[in-house]
Amino acid sequence: MLLASCKGESYRNAIPKGCTALMAVDISSVGTAGTLQSEQGKTGEEMLQSVFGLDNLQQSGINPVSKLYFFESPDGMFGAVADVSKESALQQWLVSLQEQGTCKVLPERKGNRFAVLKDVWMLAYDSDKLLIMGPVVPSAHAQLMVQMARYMDQDEKQSMKDSPMMNRLSEMQSPMALVAQTAALPEALAAAFAIGAPKDADASQVLLAADMTVSDGSLVVHGETFSFNKSIQRSIDESLKSFSKMSGQFLQRIPLASMTWMANVEGSKFNSLLQQNKALKSLLTGANVSFDFNKVVNDIRGDMVVVADSMDAAVPRITMLAQKTDGQEYFASTDKSLKADVVFDSGQCALSNAQQSMLNEARCAMVVQLSQLGGSETVQLAKSLMAPFFGDINTIVYLME
Repeated sequence: MLLASCKGESYRNAIPKGCTALMAVDISSVGTAGTLQSEQGKTGEEMLQSVFGLDNLQQSGINPVSKLYFFESPDGMFGAVADVSKESALQQWLVSLQEQGTCKVLPERKGNRFAVLKDVWMLAYDSDKLLIMGPVVPSAHAQLMVQMARYMDQDEKQSMKDSPMMNRLSEMQSPMALVAQTAALPEALAAAFAIGAPKDADASQVLLAADMTVSDGSLVVHGETFSFNKSIQRSIDESLKSFSKMSGQFLQRIPLASMTWMANVEGSKFNSLLQQNKALKSLLTGANVSFDFNKVVNDIRGDMVVVADSMDAAVPRITMLAQKTDGQEYFASTDKSLKADVVFDSGQCALSNAQQSMLNEARCAMVVQLSQLGGSETVQLAKSLMAPFFGDINTIVYLME
């Protein structure tokens, strides 16, 4: 039993050391009552079949009982690691894909077998594990093969298996959980999650731990910003005192936008957090904020909504609506031609009643509208990776724990 247990976890040794993001999917739990079942009613096995283009999970040789791990490597590549229960079935599956013209099986190299899926995803496998990495252009296939062969042969001390990130991920009970450095996130998201971290904290020292569920066409993320550095963690803990439960005053006026950040704050305390946020300062500087930001924020007491749009443009457009200490509303925008009634009172709220209910009384939240993120290659890749697990998701709702 001990040997079987050790073997069952050895496939995680192939995860590269220094990954900036890790996600674990418990296939056996996904789709059961109260977990991550999608609106299409897919079970965990059906989702895995969708990910790998299978008609039947058994034909892949992948163990559906073990967790599936996704990662972002130190050099920015996406990858996945799966436990192999039957190597011969895996080989037959790849041969069948080759016959369909979607895969090319490559010669064995140093005890590892390789294949290329759809010309951009490199696969390496043996009797214990399957490692997938990409996307990669054909000219870089040979170089990636060498790199993946090294990952396949490394022991647990050379991998992420016993890293603090993996240990934190293993402690989480959700069927789908994520731990990521804010350095791995887009600039605007990193800025939002890093609020409360000290000014000198590097983005690699500030992390996000989150579990995910699907509800009302939304990917609902319950998350927590944290750090393994005790000093940074104390600052993050202290920052939570600056947030109170939102009154929900603006929820029915949220526009369709790339990203909307909202919270209930006491201006002077919140402003001190903003002053030490390098990522947010960079974003505001790039957006050419012309109003007196310090004066505006200091005068806020209550709900605050910040909308960032045109995220695929060189300079995003930022708009803010907030409650002032005198009870009046304050509106500001980097686009001087815009007015509050155009942005927040168009009569078309972007949030459903169910989404508003999720956000009501949250202390801090974020809403990302996938349809408004643009058509960049990174965005399209993210959508294609999410679709098999979550179905047709339009919105990501993040709730701060």
